Amino acid sequence: MVSLRAKCSITFQKRWQSLSNILFDMGVVIIAATFVAGLAYFLKQPMILGYILAGILVGPLALNLVGDGVSIALIAEIGIAFLLFIVGLQIDYRKMRDTGVTALVAGLGQVIITLLVSFGLISVLGFNLIEGFYVAVALTFSSTMIVVKLFADKQELDTLHGRIVIGILLVQDIVAIFLLAILPNIAQPSISALSLSLFKGIALFVLTFVAARWVVPKLINFVARPVELLFLSAVSWCFLFAGIAHQLGYSFAIGAFLAGVCLAPTAFTEEIIGRVKSLRDFFATIFFVSLGMILVISGSGSLAQVLLLATALSLLVLIGNPLIVLVIMSLLGHKKRTSFLTGLAVAQISEFSLIVIALGTSLGEVSAATASLVTLVAAITITGSTYMIKYDQELYEFFAKFLTPFEKLGADSKHLEYEKKGSKYEIVLAGFNRIGYSVAKKLDNKKKSYFVVDFNPELIRHLIRKKIPCMYGDIGDIEVVERMKLQDAKLLISTIPTVNDSLVLLHKAKQANPNMTVLMTATNSKDSIKLYQAGADYVIMPHYLGGQRVSDLLDEFDQPKKVRKTRLAHLKDLHERQSLDLS
Repeated sequence: MVSLRAKCSITFQKRWQSLSNILFDMGVVIIAATFVAGLAYFLKQPMILGYILAGILVGPLALNLVGDGVSIALIAEIGIAFLLFIVGLQIDYRKMRDTGVTALVAGLGQVIITLLVSFGLISVLGFNLIEGFYVAVALTFSSTMIVVKLFADKQELDTLHGRIVIGILLVQDIVAIFLLAILPNIAQPSISALSLSLFKGIALFVLTFVAARWVVPKLINFVARPVELLFLSAVSWCFLFAGIAHQLGYSFAIGAFLAGVCLAPTAFTEEIIGRVKSLRDFFATIFFVSLGMILVISGSGSLAQVLLLATALSLLVLIGNPLIVLVIMSLLGHKKRTSFLTGLAVAQISEFSLIVIALGTSLGEVSAATASLVTLVAAITITGSTYMIKYDQELYEFFAKFLTPFEKLGADSKHLEYEKKGSKYEIVLAGFNRIGYSVAKKLDNKKKSYFVVDFNPELIRHLIRKKIPCMYGDIGDIEVVERMKLQDAKLLISTIPTVNDSLVLLHKAKQANPNMTVLMTATNSKDSIKLYQAGADYVIMPHYLGGQRVSDLLDEFDQPKKVRKTRLAHLKDLHERQSLDLS
């Protein structure tokens, strides 16, 4: 007989060997990711592309260096949970107010239309009813994680199209969770099973809302003082919600996402994100490498057939989704630039898509070949959309002349204008964003007549109600620039930071009125120099002026009365900005 000590020794050795293999495989994954992503960075290509290529390199399609792909896939699944937790942290559900009905209508419209079109195409391609529905659902949702990361890198989260995109993605995520509740019962639908699934979904959302509204604010204030406890509490909250979601029949990733949404409205969100950021970066690497690793060509189809299917489905996502959003946004009255840039952002499938396919595979309703196909579509669309978002301004400039017909789908822009008959305006203000709002207040105080041009239709409607002379338009459109009352103005103030549009506006302004003083806006020194060389009288650089303002405040803050007065004025201004969606 084998002694108990010997059995324990054998068990320990097996476990140690298994752990050693996992650590070796992770080492291979990280080294490959570092090398290929470094090469991508050197070639000025997206890092995400490098991670996916690293996965293909070490996976079964190439060198097959990773022996335990199951363990890597498990780590990647944990990674998806952490990634979605951080995505949830960055999505404050209260910001749905910021984009009004636009995000809701565009989000729901895109989901419904994409689902129907995808299901029709997939049926033509020969998929069976149930499997085809799973694939159609997977093609419907866009990646919150990818878009938030790319927009944050480009500093576009606070732009008009950035906020609309975040709203659309939030709508998609909510729909995804409800669909995940229904999918397990789709093969044999029954009223009782569907009702129970919907009830569980609603219960999870109610729990999230209650926790975010009443539990988290009190709890977070209690644990926030020790920084280590704040970090541990946030991660514990993530696992708690993940466990609750799992008990209700959902994936851990969904619970982690909702845990992040609960914490998003708190004052400690940025600190939590800062603490968890290293985990995010590590698990993001594992996730994208695993995406490349699980690409296998399986099933009865040849490589050419699989690539043809993947190309067809990828084109539906890369072209179809942006086109759907472009049409919906145009119908809602947005200009072609905002509509186009918003559409480009949804040209990929998401983490939820992979969760949907994994659910179908576990239930035996999706084959391994189909799962690999959707994974290939994920790799293609994530890579393709990364380039599309990175070069969105260049793409817009190329396609702008073809987009004008879309603007005619919406309300007549002349209905979004207000002028006082016979009035001439001393000042034209292009862009009523955060800087423009402060400028307008100063002009009101000085009793100056001014005319506002902005491409946010909701903001223009607000200005019309206030009887402020204004016009809805995008300064990237020559026709709009020519209607901006420039010939009679003494001063043009543009708060638009896009340098190419600013150069066109500057040229047209000096052409219409050579004596006009022109103030432009730029985000960096390079663009500022370009504008000065083109004839700008002064270039506003927000961070430069911010530093000057802080230095001026230092002189005031040695007197307590001035501090209180400045604080109250600032607080009042912030409330006014919030009511105008100028946060």
